[in-house]
Formats: sequence, C-alpha cells, structure tokens
Amino acid sequence: MHAIMELDRGIVMGKSTWHGIPSYLVQEDPVSVIEARKILSYPLTKEQTYRLTGIFPQTGERYEKIPGVYFILRTDHNVPFRHAVGERFTVMNNDHLLDFVEANLLKAYPQLIIESVGTLFNGEIAFVNMKLAEFQVKGDKSPTCSNLMYYNPVGMGCYQACAHDVRVVCYNTLRMAAAQGAANRSLQKFCHTANAEQKICDHLVDLAELFLKIEEQHQQLDHLAGQPLNAEQVNAILGHLFEPSDPESDRAVANAAERRTAVMSIFESDQGINGAAKTKYGLLQAVTNWVDHGKPGRNDEASRQWDSLVGDRDAIKQQALELISA
Repeated sequence: MHAIMELDRGIVMGKSTWHGIPSYLVQEDPVSVIEARKILSYPLTKEQTYRLTGIFPQTGERYEKIPGVYFILRTDHNVPFRHAVGERFTVMNNDHLLDFVEANLLKAYPQLIIESVGTLFNGEIAFVNMKLAEFQVKGDKSPTCSNLMYYNPVGMGCYQACAHDVRVVCYNTLRMAAAQGAANRSLQKFCHTANAEQKICDHLVDLAELFLKIEEQHQQLDHLAGQPLNAEQVNAILGHLFEPSDPESDRAVANAAERRTAVMSIFESDQGINGAAKTKYGLLQAVTNWVDHGKPGRNDEASRQWDSLVGDRDAIKQQALELISA
C-alpha cells in the first residue's frame, strides 16, 4: 500500500520512484529546503468533535460536544483526518517543524541532504528523509549510506524519528525505515505536545553524531577489504559460524555443511565487488547475500525483510562480522 492519494505531493532524489505516480516528482539533485517547504506547507487545525443527538421537526438536527475529543482538519481542502485526538494534542504545521530542523540540524551538519520529502493519506502523514552519509569500500562499486528520517502521523500516533538505510518513497518504505529504526534502537517517539519540535530536533542531532561511528565503520570495512582470505581460513570461519545444532544428528550436520557450501560458492564468485571479492570483506558480503536471499525460511518478501531487520538473519550477520573481524 503506497498511500499516495489525490492531495499528496512529494519529491524524491534519484531516477524513479517505486510507483511512478506523477504527484511524486523525481529529480537528480537533493531536495532543497525551499522545495520541501512547498510540499509540507498546508494548514492544519484542531476542531471540536460533536455527535448527533437527534433530528427534530421544528429545529432540525441537534448536536452536542463530545468532551475531550477532537479531530484534525486540513483547512486548504476542508479534509478531516480519520483519527480522533485528545485535549493535550498540539497541532504543529509540518513546514514549521521543517524550519526548526533546518535551523538546528541542517545548518549544523551541511553534509546532510534531503533525499525525499512527501505526504501520505492526503496529508495525514508527512515525512522528511535525509541522507546522512555515503561511502564506498575499496574495491566495491556499491555505495553504502545511512539516513535520518522524521515523520508526523497526525492523529495516527506520535512523531517518530530514527536512523536507517531505506530509500523512503511511499508508506511501505516508510514503515520499513521505521522498523529498521526500531531494530537498531534509534527510533524515538514524541507526543504531539508543546515543545515537541525541540525534542525531535535534539534526537536528530544525536543521531547525526553517528557520522563518527559511520566513519569508523567505513574504516573497518576498508580494513577488511584489504585482508585476503584463503580457502582454509574461510572454512575455519564458516565452521564456527555454522556449527551443527546437534553434532550427534546426521540431519543437523548435513544442514550445517549445506550452509557452509552455499556461502563458499558465493564467496568464490566475483560478487560484483572486484578486488575485494576474496577478502574478509568479500566473505562478509557472501554471508550477507546468503542470509538475505538464500537462507531457507518464510517465503513471503515482507517476512524475509522483517526477519532480516530484527530476527535471526540479523543475528547471523552480526556473528559473521565478529568472527571475520577477529
């Protein structure tokens, strides 16, 4: 479900969006703050909710207030959002939050660029996705990047902000990014109350400091790409990674051997990483490739993606990195 409706607009940096919807523009350059503000600049108000108490011959319909229950109205198109909000809910227009983020985050970290911005469900959700860093490991043509995202699900829940590496272009990818943020424990939620913008921005600034950790990761992967491995070393690492769950079980021993053979086959291929293919980095990529695409398990794509983010697939990757880096 992409959730891009008739009133929604967006801009995505790249060559295409996933859905080819004309209201989501595609451009090669980063999204400017001015462009993002145009997407996010639509007025919201909090309105009292009433209920119909009866229809009378003399006076017509009669309504009464529902105490403590309100709804959000997009006033430029007179569109009410679907979810009720409470007394303490504070409406903040999305362009105001963007201005706050620009002043306190984007200007402090000029390396940050806005990769995508958009609205969903006719403006009930607004998101800004910023590219945090991009680098290439020596010998690997594929860049690695990390992103910061915040989004405002008006009436549907709290503001949310996190770090992730998903290209956000619709509701599906937004949920994937949020799930990854939850898995890496960077996801934070903020109630729609006064001073929420300060709390959101403070969290994004904390996440922006991941630049230092990302640079450390870059250096680690570059180091692994410069360390060649022979077949004996690979077999030793894979032997520790894929130990039989029960050494006395012929089936468990065979399953472990099958996994080692599958990863070895990927390692011995080029993998598209040229000079880094037969290195520790190449073995890490071979394990990751097998975990994401070759590991037996649930068949549906959504389950595989989720398992790769938070399940035993992610645990295998982490264990592989520890063994290979040792």
